[in-house]
Amino acid sequence: MLFGCLSGQLKRKISSPRSSLGKRHVLGPRAPPRQRCPCHHIDAVQQIQGAQDLPFFCHYPLDRKTEWRRDKAKLSQLLAETSTCLLPLFADKVLVHRTSADAQLMPYVVKPGVEVATKHAATPPVHIFLGLDAAGAAYFGCVIKDPEQLLEELSTSNTEGTTLEWMSGRMAGQELQQEDAALLATASGLAQWHSKEKFHPVTGAPTEVSAGGYSRVGTGSEGGSSLYPRVDPAVIMLITSGSSISQPAAGQSSSSAVPPAGSGTIVNDDWCLLGRKAAWPAGRFSTLAGFLEVGEPLEMAVAREVEEESGVVVDLSSVTYNSSQPWPFPKSLMLAFRGRAAPLDRQQHSSGSSNSGSSQSSGAARVQQGLQGYELLSTEGRRAAMDVGLAPQEVNAALLPVLPTVRVAKDELEDCRWFHREWMLAALSQQLATEQQQLQQQGHVQSQSGLLPSAGEGLAMGPAMRGEPPFNVPGPWSLANRLIKSWLSEHSHKPWAGDDIPQVAIDEGVFKYVLLRLREPDSQGRSKLLVWGDKRAPYHMDIYSQVKALATRRGLALDALGGGRIEHYPGVCQVYGYSSGFGAAPHEVAAALIKKWHPLYDSEAVTISYEGY
Repeated sequence: MLFGCLSGQLKRKISSPRSSLGKRHVLGPRAPPRQRCPCHHIDAVQQIQGAQDLPFFCHYPLDRKTEWRRDKAKLSQLLAETSTCLLPLFADKVLVHRTSADAQLMPYVVKPGVEVATKHAATPPVHIFLGLDAAGAAYFGCVIKDPEQLLEELSTSNTEGTTLEWMSGRMAGQELQQEDAALLATASGLAQWHSKEKFHPVTGAPTEVSAGGYSRVGTGSEGGSSLYPRVDPAVIMLITSGSSISQPAAGQSSSSAVPPAGSGTIVNDDWCLLGRKAAWPAGRFSTLAGFLEVGEPLEMAVAREVEEESGVVVDLSSVTYNSSQPWPFPKSLMLAFRGRAAPLDRQQHSSGSSNSGSSQSSGAARVQQGLQGYELLSTEGRRAAMDVGLAPQEVNAALLPVLPTVRVAKDELEDCRWFHREWMLAALSQQLATEQQQLQQQGHVQSQSGLLPSAGEGLAMGPAMRGEPPFNVPGPWSLANRLIKSWLSEHSHKPWAGDDIPQVAIDEGVFKYVLLRLREPDSQGRSKLLVWGDKRAPYHMDIYSQVKALATRRGLALDALGGGRIEHYPGVCQVYGYSSGFGAAPHEVAAALIKKWHPLYDSEAVTISYEGY
């Protein structure tokens, strides 16, 4: 199962009197008087070291005062006080408002709340004691019997227009400040629990509210034991796979333009596994997730869910806890984990949907045999690589890792595939920038955002992204967003002049292409391979000259490593042929780079051939 956040536009709003749920209700800010929810003046959460870094829905703003929950006299006294604030609740809905179309969404607090709690409460009444704010004012949630009747009464003495609406706690949370979101989510979750536990599951006796709304007890002589809200734990996980990078020989820079044979490998988790459901917004991908089974530990639930939905086997020893988030919609607790895919020899290889390459099986076999460098290429590719001067480590960097094949469970997901960190940074650059601006405006804490590279560091979308379907991930209120941002911030990329030139820039149609090495002039300097193609270029030299001009302006050198032709249309790409001036490029390398920058193409969609011109 995947947990994603739907669009904030999918709201249920209360109408004007005598109409149905689903529309806005306009009223003024008075009768009863509504004060700004003082949750933001409460520092109980912030006083806990590290609490500011907790996920969304975690910043509960009140002192819960659990010791008062069973003191009925005390709660009755609090409910009757003029300073008490009441949050109306109905089914999974909470009452919210904004003073203008572009204003911050806020909880609608009825103060004093005793009249509404007496007149409009459901029968029997459900009053939930939520706690005290910093000023000592009590907060209660109150389940309303007739939401339209309440709004009709609230609107009678108002003269200034404001929008009042019933929204689900989940949807409202996306637009609320994080303290308000946590408070309303808790109140909504408890209200939904009460609506489902009106009778005791063992004795069948009616139940009534107890412990300030945090339990129910059966009535009568055989009422049965107390009932408490249950929480369904669910795991949500970001699974990664590592790129093997050869370590340099002694005295040799790891960023050499033409790296030597290495003395070992290091692993970077540069690929992550994401999936999507058909019902989600276009282009939405998210981390995998699912509920625990009976008798199952969290770590095994992570591994089982990933394998069930994607066919990818997880290295159980790599599964580590990240964070948790209450998700009372209606009663879940999300537990976030990180983990890595198991080595290829432990994967269940079979045919299926994968973007890890149509030659995945043969590539995996070569890796398991310990082959590297030129040995990863076909006979024609090996000859081409040696003819044009492509280094073995450059072949490794392009073709490795061979990613585990993804086999999508179509009853669970519409799609699931691997994405490279560099592509993710490019594709999400606009979303991340927009989210950061929104978080700052709403006063949310987002300590990781400063670690993410900006578009100015050369990771903007560029020509290689053209024609791709839109891509996005759940918003900053979700654990999926938190996991993905954390992983993106771990990149070890150090900016250099070559960042300004896209690694893959190919046109549509049939055109010539050139494989290039962009490098710093120093033999110990940094480098990267490029795949550039342009249908306007009559000769391969024209493409080389275009990139050469870009490189020269940045003080960089450029080497041609062969060429060929590409037939490219959205979703389909064939790399073939040769260049009469530069020779044949090793097309496997070019195809691997194209797949990296077009991850939404199926693996079978990018093919190679050494036939033709």
